[in-house]
Amino acid sequence: KVSRDFFDQLILRNGVNDFDVIGLSFYPFWNGRPAKLEANMTDLAARYKKDVCVAETAYAFTLDNYDEQGNNFTAKEAGMGGYSVSSQGQADAIRDVMQAVADVPDGRGLGVFYWEPDWIVVPGCGAGGGWGNGWENLAMFDKNGKALESWKVFEVK
Repeated sequence: KVSRDFFDQLILRNGVNDFDVIGLSFYPFWNGRPAKLEANMTDLAARYKKDVCVAETAYAFTLDNYDEQGNNFTAKEAGMGGYSVSSQGQADAIRDVMQAVADVPDGRGLGVFYWEPDWIVVPGCGAGGGWGNGWENLAMFDKNGKALESWKVFEVK
């Protein structure tokens, strides 16, 4: 409903149509199950005759906090996400988002961009007066910069 209202206003009421792709943010812990994403993208692609993609998504591999900033993904978000908080849960969440995009009819689902897969903690660096960031537990690398097994979700087979 929110996406349709936005694009009705943009395209149908204001005539803005000089773009090729609709990019959406989708986080299972904030936006629900990937089936909702697929339904929304299918509706948008058919209604506006545009390709669609997920311009940003992520899921946590841990609840640990490695810096002075609070994490954006906490136990609260873990309860809403529907996936385990682990490298496997992260891979499962992203795989399901990728599948939702792939299932958009007529090849209109183009792909998925992971939000800050390498946003790891660097001591002394950060924003907001402290060092670090709120996304390090959603990265696809551990606190030492080693790629997690979840990274393999992007391998082409």
